[in-house]
Amino acid sequence: MFKPDSKLYRIMEFIGNFCLLNILWIICSLPLITIFASTTAMYGVIRDWSKNDDPAIIKTFFLNFKKYFMKSLIIGILQSLIMIILVSDFLFVWNMDGTLKYILFPLFIIIGLFFLFISSYLYPLVVDDDRSLKQLIRQSVYLAVTRPAYPTMVLLFASIAVLICTYIHVLPILFAFSITGLIHYQIIQRALGKKDNTSIRVWKGV
Repeated sequence: MFKPDSKLYRIMEFIGNFCLLNILWIICSLPLITIFASTTAMYGVIRDWSKNDDPAIIKTFFLNFKKYFMKSLIIGILQSLIMIILVSDFLFVWNMDGTLKYILFPLFIIIGLFFLFISSYLYPLVVDDDRSLKQLIRQSVYLAVTRPAYPTMVLLFASIAVLICTYIHVLPILFAFSITGLIHYQIIQRALGKKDNTSIRVWKGV
């Protein structure tokens, strides 16, 4: 029943891999300032899975955490600053009176969505290739403009995941973040025109 080539063993291994990756992400994100490097490290593990590798999850996670720490931190700080500005402007417009409010409000909704589209491309691109920060931002903006359907799918799935987690509270602890990261990475790989090979050994024969 629990032979390495049995379906049950592969299913248990699949669940265990995602639980471990999920717990690593949660623990390493607790200082908050490290959440950006932790997220990039999670995508680094998923990237190796997508190449049909079977990496040592803990070792691979922390290697990517260290490798991309500064780049992820800079991206995260820039994202946070932009988000603060957008939210502040949004609240300011929300409390305005007159016709100008109804002109600016949809504009800020569009800007906010565009920011989310760019953000959805950033972290998978960090681990996808050794790009400079300038190249990462430039390509993320380009993809957000030319291929908006893919980040839209990411946001829809993330919204569904959040909704499910409000009813099943144990999911975020078990594997909600890692599963969401896997699907996010797969979608972005399709946007880049790359074949989706993501598979942990459990997929074979199940």
